[in-house]
Amino acid sequence: MLAKIGTPDAGKSFGEFPADPMAFYRCFRNRWPEFIRRNFRNSTDAACFFGVDDRTVRGWLEGSTAPRGQVVAYAVVAMPGRAKEIVGEAA
Repeated sequence: MLAKIGTPDAGKSFGEFPADPMAFYRCFRNRWPEFIRRNFRNSTDAACFFGVDDRTVRGWLEGSTAPRGQVVAYAVVAMPGRAKEIVGEAA
């Protein structure tokens, strides 16, 4: 659980992710490509699973683009045992 702005816990770290949204973003950017590499044989398999094109997945793997929220949400729902790979202790 992340801290709410203006509370005594704001700015404190929860699990591996800090409450700071930009720090969360920087950490997530590294986790998403690793999640894809660990769970799919190649970019084509990941593209098929997520309903996106291969170019999109290659962008995720290269770090030049990030997934949209619905893609991450789908991964968490479809692969609940792997959710901690994506969000760490926040899951």
